[in-house]
Amino acid sequence: MNEPAPLRLPNRTGIEARLRVAGPGARALGFTIDAAIRGTLAVLWYLGGAALHARLGDGVWSIEAPFEPGAAWFIGVLLPAAALLLLYHPVLEYALEGVTPGRRLAGTRIVALDGQPPGALAVLIRNLFRLVDALPLLYVVGLAACMLTGRQQRLGDLAAGTLLVYEFGAALPAAEPERLTLDQALAQVTAFEKLAAEVAAARRDPRQVATRAGLERRFAAAQVALAREPRDLRAALRREIRQQIPLALRESRSAIAWVAMMFAGTVAAGLWLVGREPALAGLFASPEMLATLERGDLWTDGLLGVLPASVLSVQVFANNLAVSVSAFVLGALYGLGTFYIVAVNGLGLGALLAAAAEHDLAPALLAFLAPHGPTEFLCLILSGAAGLQLGEAIARPRHGSRGESLRLATPRALRLLVPVAALLVLCGAIEGWVSPRDDLSLATRCGVGAGLLGLALLALTRRPRPAVRAAR
Repeated sequence: MNEPAPLRLPNRTGIEARLRVAGPGARALGFTIDAAIRGTLAVLWYLGGAALHARLGDGVWSIEAPFEPGAAWFIGVLLPAAALLLLYHPVLEYALEGVTPGRRLAGTRIVALDGQPPGALAVLIRNLFRLVDALPLLYVVGLAACMLTGRQQRLGDLAAGTLLVYEFGAALPAAEPERLTLDQALAQVTAFEKLAAEVAAARRDPRQVATRAGLERRFAAAQVALAREPRDLRAALRREIRQQIPLALRESRSAIAWVAMMFAGTVAAGLWLVGREPALAGLFASPEMLATLERGDLWTDGLLGVLPASVLSVQVFANNLAVSVSAFVLGALYGLGTFYIVAVNGLGLGALLAAAAEHDLAPALLAFLAPHGPTEFLCLILSGAAGLQLGEAIARPRHGSRGESLRLATPRALRLLVPVAALLVLCGAIEGWVSPRDDLSLATRCGVGAGLLGLALLALTRRPRPAVRAAR
């Protein structure tokens, strides 16, 4: 495989800086080292947490899972171990500006297309897309994308606008202009121009091949440091919440409407299919669920007696968030993955309603769904709309290449998942604490559901606030 063209960074000197793009081999080496580190940390936490949990509970040292796990087990043992596995890359990539321990050992780093460290949104995007790049196993999709793209980017890099390059040196801290004197600023510019002249001379002289690599790295690091702006995560989050997310929701209204119709259609199809042929319910429900219905009960009965409400809430939130993220990122497969997620959930809901109606349990199932269901379905529709926009960007690129179209469409689509995550927290809490309760009237359940849905619609339809310009 030929080495890809370097990332070129133009500047005022006319001598562009160049960053050498890393290939699949260096990428695999860094990822393997990071996988070993995060896997080891997660296992060590689980073993230590499990042993301590058993010691505090039963007075003996043991790493076996408890027969009836409680909130302490999930919160103190499982969740931290899962967080180490899931948050290792995004947290370190943002905090260490594109570097992780594995990449440091492999001599690589992640940069944006302008050579700067990746922002929080880019880091989030490229890590969410690992779900697609890892398909069907061992990152086959990501490896294929690296081999087929000119800059050897996986889908996550294409969507986030990032590149894996060879290390060029640690970027200097961002200078604060108000703390620089005029002489200091002129000295930095003069030093950069002198370094640019040295690089230009080295490029023209074939005898300086040995020293040119070091000059290129110093020149690139200097340009990145001079062009870098201070990071202000708080201001960026405020801008996203006040402007970008509401704007993305308004611009996505057409996609939201299409997915809503798709979901409603599949629910109706599930109702019709199982209503006509009850045996088809086995395609959408487990034998245990169907056996429970045949006994005249719902599988949701007695949930609070099996799991604590806090544990049930966390499990519900994790499952719903996984479905929403999958509906989003699988849109990169020309929208087919998003259609599959939405269709399966819609058909399953319609089938379960029809199966419950056959045993005269439809009112009980609707009463269970009333507090949280409408908002959960809204979250699925928003996630599907986000994925649909990714699929459209790839299938019908409107901004040059498919990769460029995907890069421009992804941030707007991802912003739809921010309110989805917040709403799913509320849905999980309600499904864990409210929905399984037998002592609540139907009016109370409908009131909770209507209130949550109204709060969601109020938040989703608010207008973007105008940008506030700093006084000069």
